[in-house]
Amino acid sequence: MFGFRLLNDRTLIQLMRSGNEEALTVLYARTFKKVYRYVITKQGKIKDAEEVLTEALLAVWQHVIRQKNGQPFALAPYVLASARNRWNKRDRKKGKKEPDAGNKQSYSASLLKESWLSLPENDRKLLGYYYFDGFSLKEIAELTGAHSPDAVKQRKSEILKHLIEKTTTKF
Repeated sequence: MFGFRLLNDRTLIQLMRSGNEEALTVLYARTFKKVYRYVITKQGKIKDAEEVLTEALLAVWQHVIRQKNGQPFALAPYVLASARNRWNKRDRKKGKKEPDAGNKQSYSASLLKESWLSLPENDRKLLGYYYFDGFSLKEIAELTGAHSPDAVKQRKSEILKHLIEKTTTKF
Protein backbone atom coordinates (compact mmCIF):
# COMPACT_ATOMS: atom_id res chain seq x y z
CA MET A 1 0.00 0.00 0.00
CA PHE A 2 2.89 2.40 0.65
CA GLY A 3 3.51 2.85 -3.07
CA PHE A 4 -0.17 3.61 -3.73
CA ARG A 5 0.08 6.99 -2.00
CA LEU A 6 2.16 8.30 -4.86
CA LEU A 7 -0.43 7.38 -7.49
CA ASN A 8 -2.20 10.05 -9.49
CA ASP A 9 -5.98 10.21 -9.93
CA ARG A 10 -5.91 8.64 -13.39
CA THR A 11 -4.16 5.54 -12.03
CA LEU A 12 -6.44 5.38 -8.99
CA ILE A 13 -9.47 5.48 -11.28
CA GLN A 14 -8.04 2.64 -13.36
CA LEU A 15 -7.42 0.61 -10.19
CA MET A 16 -10.97 1.29 -8.98
CA ARG A 17 -12.39 0.16 -12.33
CA SER A 18 -10.41 -3.06 -12.04
CA GLY A 19 -11.91 -3.64 -8.56
CA ASN A 20 -8.79 -2.88 -6.50
CA GLU A 21 -10.05 -1.82 -3.06
CA GLU A 22 -6.64 -0.46 -2.08
CA ALA A 23 -7.44 2.54 -4.28
CA LEU A 24 -10.28 3.41 -1.88
CA THR A 25 -7.92 3.11 1.07
CA VAL A 26 -5.57 5.61 -0.57
CA LEU A 27 -8.46 7.95 -1.33
CA TYR A 28 -9.69 7.62 2.25
CA ALA A 29 -6.26 8.59 3.57
CA ARG A 30 -6.07 11.57 1.20
CA THR A 31 -9.45 13.01 2.11
CA PHE A 32 -10.15 12.07 5.73
CA LYS A 33 -8.58 15.12 7.39
CA LYS A 34 -10.52 17.58 5.26
CA VAL A 35 -13.83 15.78 5.75
CA TYR A 36 -13.13 15.48 9.47
CA ARG A 37 -12.42 19.23 9.77
CA TYR A 38 -15.61 20.06 7.89
CA VAL A 39 -17.80 17.79 10.02
CA ILE A 40 -16.24 19.03 13.26
CA THR A 41 -16.87 22.66 12.31
CA LYS A 42 -20.52 21.67 11.77
CA GLN A 43 -20.75 20.25 15.31
CA GLY A 44 -20.27 16.63 14.24
CA LYS A 45 -18.09 13.92 15.78
CA ILE A 46 -15.30 11.74 14.41
CA LYS A 47 -17.76 8.86 13.97
CA ASP A 48 -19.93 11.13 11.80
CA ALA A 49 -16.95 12.08 9.66
CA GLU A 50 -16.04 8.43 9.15
CA GLU A 51 -19.60 7.52 8.16
CA VAL A 52 -19.98 10.45 5.78
CA LEU A 53 -16.62 9.76 4.16
CA THR A 54 -17.42 6.08 3.75
CA GLU A 55 -20.74 6.94 2.06
CA ALA A 56 -18.97 9.45 -0.19
CA LEU A 57 -16.28 6.94 -1.16
CA LEU A 58 -18.95 4.40 -2.04
CA ALA A 59 -20.67 7.00 -4.23
CA VAL A 60 -17.36 7.80 -5.96
CA TRP A 61 -16.65 4.10 -6.48
CA GLN A 62 -20.09 3.62 -8.07
CA HIS A 63 -19.59 6.69 -10.24
CA VAL A 64 -16.23 5.44 -11.49
CA ILE A 65 -17.64 1.97 -12.25
CA ARG A 66 -20.63 3.43 -14.14
CA GLN A 67 -18.35 5.72 -16.13
CA LYS A 68 -16.66 2.89 -18.05
CA ASN A 69 -14.41 4.82 -20.43
CA GLY A 70 -15.06 8.35 -19.23
CA GLN A 71 -12.52 11.08 -18.76
CA PRO A 72 -10.42 10.95 -15.60
CA PHE A 73 -11.35 13.55 -13.03
CA ALA A 74 -9.98 14.91 -9.76
CA LEU A 75 -11.03 12.41 -7.13
CA ALA A 76 -10.39 14.34 -3.90
CA PRO A 77 -12.65 17.32 -4.74
CA TYR A 78 -15.37 14.91 -5.85
CA VAL A 79 -15.13 12.98 -2.58
CA LEU A 80 -15.10 16.17 -0.51
CA ALA A 81 -18.13 17.62 -2.30
CA SER A 82 -20.01 14.35 -1.92
CA ALA A 83 -19.14 14.17 1.79
CA ARG A 84 -20.27 17.78 2.35
CA ASN A 85 -23.54 17.11 0.55
CA ARG A 86 -24.15 13.99 2.59
CA TRP A 87 -23.38 15.80 5.85
CA ASN A 88 -25.68 18.70 4.96
CA LYS A 89 -28.46 16.28 4.03
CA ARG A 90 -28.08 14.49 7.39
CA ASP A 91 -28.02 17.82 9.18
CA ARG A 92 -31.26 18.92 7.49
CA LYS A 93 -32.96 15.63 8.33
CA LYS A 94 -31.77 15.89 11.92
CA GLY A 95 -33.15 19.43 12.14
CA LYS A 96 -36.57 18.24 10.98
CA LYS A 97 -36.69 15.54 13.64
CA GLU A 98 -35.90 17.79 16.59
CA PRO A 99 -38.77 17.57 19.08
CA ASP A 100 -38.33 21.23 19.92
CA ALA A 101 -38.97 22.31 16.34
CA GLY A 102 -42.66 21.38 16.47
CA ASN A 103 -43.21 23.41 19.62
CA LYS A 104 -41.42 26.36 18.07
CA GLN A 105 -43.60 26.17 14.97
CA SER A 106 -46.84 26.00 16.92
CA TYR A 107 -45.67 28.87 19.11
CA SER A 108 -44.81 30.88 15.99
CA ALA A 109 -48.17 30.12 14.43
CA SER A 110 -50.08 31.11 17.55
CA LEU A 111 -47.99 34.27 17.90
CA LEU A 112 -48.66 35.20 14.29
CA LYS A 113 -52.38 34.51 14.71
CA GLU A 114 -52.45 36.60 17.88
CA SER A 115 -50.64 39.44 16.12
CA TRP A 116 -52.97 39.21 13.11
CA LEU A 117 -56.07 39.37 15.30
CA SER A 118 -54.69 42.37 17.20
CA LEU A 119 -54.59 44.40 13.97
CA PRO A 120 -57.47 46.79 13.29
CA GLU A 121 -60.03 45.34 10.88
CA ASN A 122 -59.12 47.83 8.13
CA ASP A 123 -55.48 46.74 8.25
CA ARG A 124 -56.44 43.04 8.11
CA LYS A 125 -58.67 43.80 5.11
CA LEU A 126 -55.89 45.68 3.34
CA LEU A 127 -53.42 42.80 3.79
CA GLY A 128 -56.11 40.28 2.88
CA TYR A 129 -56.94 42.10 -0.33
CA TYR A 130 -53.28 42.21 -1.27
CA TYR A 131 -51.94 38.82 -0.16
CA PHE A 132 -54.99 36.55 -0.21
CA ASP A 133 -57.23 38.02 -2.88
CA GLY A 134 -54.46 39.21 -5.19
CA PHE A 135 -55.81 42.72 -5.77
CA SER A 136 -53.50 45.37 -7.17
CA LEU A 137 -52.60 48.46 -5.12
CA LYS A 138 -54.86 50.53 -7.36
CA GLU A 139 -57.82 48.20 -6.78
CA ILE A 140 -57.21 48.22 -3.03
CA ALA A 141 -57.11 52.02 -3.05
CA GLU A 142 -60.53 52.03 -4.70
CA LEU A 143 -61.95 49.41 -2.29
CA THR A 144 -60.66 51.11 0.85
CA GLY A 145 -61.12 54.72 -0.23
CA ALA A 146 -57.39 55.44 0.05
CA HIS A 147 -56.01 58.51 -1.73
CA SER A 148 -53.72 56.58 -4.07
CA PRO A 149 -51.96 53.26 -4.69
CA ASP A 150 -48.86 54.81 -3.10
CA ALA A 151 -50.82 55.46 0.10
CA VAL A 152 -51.91 51.80 0.14
CA LYS A 153 -48.32 50.69 -0.43
CA GLN A 154 -47.10 52.91 2.42
CA ARG A 155 -49.80 51.65 4.80
CA LYS A 156 -49.08 48.02 3.85
CA SER A 157 -45.40 48.55 4.66
CA GLU A 158 -46.27 50.09 8.03
CA ILE A 159 -48.57 47.20 8.92
CA LEU A 160 -45.95 44.61 7.96
CA LYS A 161 -43.26 46.44 9.90
CA HIS A 162 -45.56 46.47 12.93
CA LEU A 163 -46.26 42.72 12.57
CA ILE A 164 -42.58 41.92 12.20
CA GLU A 165 -41.66 43.95 15.28
CA LYS A 166 -44.45 42.38 17.29
CA THR A 167 -43.57 38.80 16.34
CA THR A 168 -39.78 39.06 16.57
CA THR A 169 -39.62 40.78 19.95
CA LYS A 170 -41.37 37.84 21.62
CA PHE A 171 -38.70 35.35 20.52
